[in-house]
Amino acid sequence: MLTKIIIFMIMTIIEIIHPIFFSSKNIFINYNPHTIEDYFEKILPYYIIDMSLFNNYYLLGVISIYICLIDEIILNSFMISRLIRIIAIYLVQFPNPYKNAHIERSRVHDLIISGHTIHWNLIYIYLYNNYYIISCILLPFIFIYYLYIIKHKHHYSIDVFLGLYVSYSSYLICKKYNI
Repeated sequence: MLTKIIIFMIMTIIEIIHPIFFSSKNIFINYNPHTIEDYFEKILPYYIIDMSLFNNYYLLGVISIYICLIDEIILNSFMISRLIRIIAIYLVQFPNPYKNAHIERSRVHDLIISGHTIHWNLIYIYLYNNYYIISCILLPFIFIYYLYIIKHKHHYSIDVFLGLYVSYSSYLICKKYNI
C-alpha cells in the first residue's frame, strides 16, 4: 500500500511539473482557440454559481489522499485514471478554450482529460459506497462544478466527459478484478 501511495505522489508531481516542459515550446501561443467549437458550453446558462472552492488543489489533494489511504480500490482507480490522463496530455494537446490562457494561467495544455473531474468522480464513488447520505447532498454541487469548469473555460466539455468515463471505467475494472 505504501508503494502505491508513493507512486500516486510521483504521478501527482509529474502532473504538476509537466507545464515546465511545454512552456519553452508553447505550440498554441498563436493558435486561435475558437477553431475548436464547444457547443455544449454554448447551451449552458450565462451565469453558473461560482464553484471555485471545488477547484482548490489543496482541498482536492487532501481529500484524495485521505480516501486513497482508506480504500485501495479507489487508490488503484486514481492511479490508472491519472496514468491514462498523463499519457493523453502528452499525446493530444488542445488549445486552451480560454483566449488568454498562456498569459493568465500556468497550466495551459493539460486539457484532454479533466483531472478535477477524475478526482471528484472517484471521491463521489467512495462517498456513495460508504456515506450514501453525504454523497446525495454533494452530488448537485459536483454536477454544478462540472458545468462551472466548462462554462468558465477551464476545460472543454469533452475533457469533463472523458474524465467521468475514465474514472468510472477504471473504478469498475479495479472492483471487478480486485486490483
